[in-house]
Amino acid sequence: MNAHHRLDHLTPKPAAPQPNPTTTQHPLPTPLCMELLAAVLSSGAAPDRALLALAHALEDTDDRSRTTAQGLRRLAAQLVSGSHHPADPVPPDEDRLLTAVRTTLVLSARSGLAAAELLLAAAERERLRRSIDARSAIRRLEVLLVIPAGVCLLPAFVLLGVVPVVIALFRT
Repeated sequence: MNAHHRLDHLTPKPAAPQPNPTTTQHPLPTPLCMELLAAVLSSGAAPDRALLALAHALEDTDDRSRTTAQGLRRLAAQLVSGSHHPADPVPPDEDRLLTAVRTTLVLSARSGLAAAELLLAAAERERLRRSIDARSAIRRLEVLLVIPAGVCLLPAFVLLGVVPVVIALFRT
């Protein structure tokens, strides 16, 4: 055993980064959850059983996913009891996944279309929305990164390029 191995236990291990609760996302992205739900529905499961299966998959992760899992369980219970009416108001703090699943199931019940196909289309729309949001954020970042460069480089250019020329013109 060399000296490096003997001293390994003495070196401090870096702490795992703590997630920021305001930016924490589900371990499973919303489109993937919708596709999982669509797969369970396509296999012939009833909507309430599919919701419970997805809730079970989400419950053992972070706090936000547990909250979503509880919402999915409530939605499944409402489907079983028949107490959920399409005109029920959507809670303002409801998760994007819950809102998408709720509206998809309502649309499926009203139109007779397959909920699985509607969920797949909703997942695709969510991916497109995320892509557009990411592109917008990149464009904003590009602009924000140019501002410090302009603030630093423009005065330097004026001092090193323009001022000597102006001084030389005044001397002659």
